Amino acid sequence: MSVNSGKYLEATYDSVRALGEKIVASDGMIVIKGHEEIRLLIKQFPWPVATIYGEIPVPTPLGAELVQPQQRKIVQSGQMTMLETTGGHVQRFMEKVIGGPKWGYFDATVYEGTVDNFRSFHEIRECIWIPENMDRDWENRAQIVQVSGTMHFHYFGKRVVGAVTDGS
Repeated sequence: MSVNSGKYLEATYDSVRALGEKIVASDGMIVIKGHEEIRLLIKQFPWPVATIYGEIPVPTPLGAELVQPQQRKIVQSGQMTMLETTGGHVQRFMEKVIGGPKWGYFDATVYEGTVDNFRSFHEIRECIWIPENMDRDWENRAQIVQVSGTMHFHYFGKRVVGAVTDGS
């Protein structure tokens, strides 16, 4: 039996709505500095989060324990997926990055929105992307070739607020 009255559910609903609209996962874009043209081919990327490395256990009297936070975590990682083109944009991007002046590193900006219309953006630095080999399959006539791999990056909490606000 439920213990929730209509009045209680309405109050909960109003409290949730008061917090604002929820972020839609697809409302984001990553722009890699020096390779801005491929931003429309990146379908999945990691979003930086302000976090810590973990906890430090601190013993206290009587065998009890408390915890305190470790340092801020600046090294983060997650999945990045690009859509390959017949022109080999993803392959050429990787060749340029590996052979470039930063020897495999790149810097990027992640947008909540797009470059021209965003709620905020975050700077990430010295990223490396380790793509896996893509699969080719003679029987698969209905799928775009995707290149996926793990992207590691450094995030120092730099966030810039844009012009888009809730309700825009």
